[in-house]
Amino acid sequence: MTDSEKDRPDWWLTNERIKSQLGLPKYDPPKFADETYVYKIVDRIERERDCSIQFGAINPRYPDDWYVWIDGEQAFSIGRQRTIDANTMYKMTAEEFCTTVETYVETEESDSSGSGSS
Repeated sequence: MTDSEKDRPDWWLTNERIKSQLGLPKYDPPKFADETYVYKIVDRIERERDCSIQFGAINPRYPDDWYVWIDGEQAFSIGRQRTIDANTMYKMTAEEFCTTVETYVETEESDSSGSGSS
């Protein structure tokens, strides 16, 4: 899957330049296991659900799993690996990610709507 340069976000072009200047392999943003770019899925979910999604680790060590935070809450873990060019590939398809996020958000909404009743 390739994106034309005009469709790439500024941060992508910046990362490409940095890796190129350092003589590192080609930059490619993080992808899911099915080759879907993570940022495209995350941007869509954040708009549709009015939420914030972040990836990261508390004590990052490769190849430990990372976590997905939704609205500042640790929601679930996600496996990851590095490609031959040292780019990130998550061990979940975009569809699996969307389903996992939806399940988490719906559970949180259900829990919060039931917590205020007597």
